[in-house]
Amino acid sequence: MSPWLRAQKTFKRVGSIIRNEMYNAYGAIHDEPQNLKLVSPNLTNAPEWSGSIFAELETSFSNPSLCYHALGRFVFDSKDIKKIQEKSSCKLLMRIVTREKMTVYDLMTGGDKENINQIPTQERKPSSRKNFAMENIKDKIEFYSDYDLHYQDIAMPEVSVTVFYETKDGKIQGEVDTKMKLGRVLRYQHLGRDFVDEDDYPPSQEYFLYADDKTAYLSHCPNRWPDFQQQIQLDHIPVPQAKAELKNCPELFEEAMKRGVVVYLPQCETGGRPVLSRSKTKTTVCRDPLECHFYNALAWSDQGAFTGDMEQITLKFYDVGKRWFNGKKINAGYCKVDFPHLYKQEGDMWKDRREDDSDYEVDSSNSDSD
Repeated sequence: MSPWLRAQKTFKRVGSIIRNEMYNAYGAIHDEPQNLKLVSPNLTNAPEWSGSIFAELETSFSNPSLCYHALGRFVFDSKDIKKIQEKSSCKLLMRIVTREKMTVYDLMTGGDKENINQIPTQERKPSSRKNFAMENIKDKIEFYSDYDLHYQDIAMPEVSVTVFYETKDGKIQGEVDTKMKLGRVLRYQHLGRDFVDEDDYPPSQEYFLYADDKTAYLSHCPNRWPDFQQQIQLDHIPVPQAKAELKNCPELFEEAMKRGVVVYLPQCETGGRPVLSRSKTKTTVCRDPLECHFYNALAWSDQGAFTGDMEQITLKFYDVGKRWFNGKKINAGYCKVDFPHLYKQEGDMWKDRREDDSDYEVDSSNSDSD
């Protein structure tokens, strides 16, 4: 790639990061506290489960206080892990609700309640870590990682939550009142838009790929109304097609997945636009665009799209597969009249302001007359 084009893409990426930070800062001030609802794709009935899960915020485009794609790794209080395991059953979906009203900012940052520089209550690194040869990059990453922090040593504040499981027909099974802490922020993306943002969906479906030491997951990246949320458990942790000049490519990519990587599915025939249900209802409903269980995907290194190294990976989800799909609630209650900066009324219809520049022409004519 041309170094000039790479530099241009880099500045564009920096601009998108700053934009997101400004939206998040605005939300931190103006969002209304809510009883936040989260969904976890993890299976917690395994005997070796240690109390760590991934969980994603249930998004709503009609509610600015919930208009986020927020995803993190959370750790439950160790004294309640067995209770949660006893309530779990087979492949039921875990749901989490905060017992106290709070903002997404408070959940994902801890607000002002972080307890930094605290003295560890237990030995942070197991004794086996001392025997590492430290001759390869995988050992070094494992030695300096923070994945084995004990619950008491996580600096984030405790969040009181209710954990329960949901059956396919929507019935609630087993409730446990417990506490959890945020171990790592994977994605904290504001979904609000303005007139200067991208005027259309991305050219291909975008999913957020993340993993722990044993399992990898996919989370669809909502873009704008209408869109959907989806969680998928993969059959194995993807491994990029290693390049001869990059000996540590698999290890570095595995570490990148623990922080999250955006992957693109050009194989999906619908592109980046959602597939809408044909049923005539007042609420716009999106359908699942993934009709196969095997996809070739593209991912970029941590420098971002077009500025890092592109990796080709294979995504398979035949075993556990799709865990959750939200194509209705996320779009419910959305009214264009509530977003006059994006739409304007023409008769009985609301039209996207991007489709014409009449507003700009009126402003220009007024300034010329002055």
